[in-house]
Amino acid sequence: MIVAEFFDVGYLRQLPWPRRPQAARLLAALADPGRGFDAVVVGEFERAFYGNQFRDLAPLFKLYGVELWLPELNGPVDASNDSTCRCWPCSVCTPDERSSARGFGLRRPCAPR
Repeated sequence: MIVAEFFDVGYLRQLPWPRRPQAARLLAALADPGRGFDAVVVGEFERAFYGNQFRDLAPLFKLYGVELWLPELNGPVDASNDSTCRCWPCSVCTPDERSSARGFGLRRPCAPR
């Protein structure tokens, strides 16, 4: 059941989430134990995240116990499953960045496309 929607129409994805009104609202809702949801479904990865945004935000979702669902995975991100890395843009899981993913489980570079 969909209980809330967060769409930033007219804002560049290059803007950090705290500077996009609806994304900032979502981030604030994560910290609220009475938020009424336990998962966030991203309609399209490329429209929601840019550069390192996914890598930087994923631990926050995990911290608050909110699953992050991606259409490329047909379900929730499983940080313990290395094969999911193939679905993420290479900027998220390049060899240089995978060690700095702050415990989110990015352990190898993306598979060639």
